[in-house]
Amino acid sequence: MTILNMINKTDLIGFLPSYLYDFISPTMQLHAINIDNLFPDITIYINYHHASSQNHFLTELITILMNDREASRPKFNHSE
Repeated sequence: MTILNMINKTDLIGFLPSYLYDFISPTMQLHAINIDNLFPDITIYINYHHASSQNHFLTELITILMNDREASRPKFNHSE
C-alpha cells in the first residue's frame, strides 16, 4: 500500500489493477486517467524467486496479468 499512499499524497501517477482501484479509490480519492494516447503498449516483466511461487497472492497476480488482461484495464467513469 506504500505506492498507493505516494500516489494519493503527491502528483505521481501509478499503475494498478482495476479491481484494486475500484476497492481503494473511494477512500483514497484516486482518479483514473486515460493513458491510451500517452504511452505506447508496454510489456510487463515479473521477476520472482522460485520459492515465491508457493505464495498464493503472487500466483493469483500472475494469473490475472497473464490470462485476464482486459479485467486489469481501468473502467472510466464518464458521468460528467
